[in-house]
Amino acid sequence: MQRLSALIRADREYKSFVKTLGEAYAASEPLPIAVNGLSGGAEDSFVVESVLEARRISSAPVLLLVGGEVEREKLTRTLLDAGIRAVGYKKRDLVFHNIRASHDVDRERLSVLYSVMSGEVDAVVTTPSAASVFTVPEKLLLSLTVAIEVGDLLAPEELAQRLVTLGFARVDAVDGAGQFSRRGGILDFWGAESPSPVRVEFFGDEVDRLAYFDPITQRTTGVPDSIRLLPAAEIMISTEARGRLLAESRTLLRGAKTDEIRERLSREVAVLESDLSVDFRDKYLGLVYECPENLFSYFSTYKRCVV
Repeated sequence: MQRLSALIRADREYKSFVKTLGEAYAASEPLPIAVNGLSGGAEDSFVVESVLEARRISSAPVLLLVGGEVEREKLTRTLLDAGIRAVGYKKRDLVFHNIRASHDVDRERLSVLYSVMSGEVDAVVTTPSAASVFTVPEKLLLSLTVAIEVGDLLAPEELAQRLVTLGFARVDAVDGAGQFSRRGGILDFWGAESPSPVRVEFFGDEVDRLAYFDPITQRTTGVPDSIRLLPAAEIMISTEARGRLLAESRTLLRGAKTDEIRERLSREVAVLESDLSVDFRDKYLGLVYECPENLFSYFSTYKRCVV
């Protein structure tokens, strides 16, 4: 690919494209640029060079929209192999019934959103449908993100309560993402942004030591000075959101036309009234946050980006 990239950069038409890209980026009302006639390795090399060129003229990550999940995975790998900090933003399957669903994709999407917000990534590869689904607003994600450093004054019970608020499940022993456990002055948790669980050792109310560890052998695999903690779920139900969902479900219940619908809505109202976990939250996704946002909203904080 390096040889193809060198040939592309030397090509007269590619140089014309680079000039046009710069002009479009600077224009008050930019027009789209159409490029055709490429295939296979030449197409991959062109995309890589285009992303690098876009990053030279813009401080914002590049947003690449593809037709499906297979294309997303392939293009993300191509960019990573070229040394570009690329991440894939997966499609999220919506859950409309009161069943316990995995939040693995949620945690991956949150990690991507934070990387866009913090400018820690060069390119995001996704599909239009994945990018359009509502998610946690940018300001809320920023306020919920926790940074922990050795020497911080932080009581173990305070961190445990914060993990509950962020959607982590309390277990006896951590063996998967989105879980935490506490044993006296030691607290373990596994966040989406980490390939391994983290152990926080306290001396009183002070963070004495941070360590990554293997969940099977319990052996330490790394000792960071600081870690970042993101929510464990993309859609979190606050007290205010529960009130909005309860009001809407009661309204729907009053207008229910069949016994089946009435029975289902009655169960949802009971869950919301009893403060239980809301596993049908996606059904009322537009009401969970007062100002619903999506991936495009995170890019809108930049003055301009290349898509």
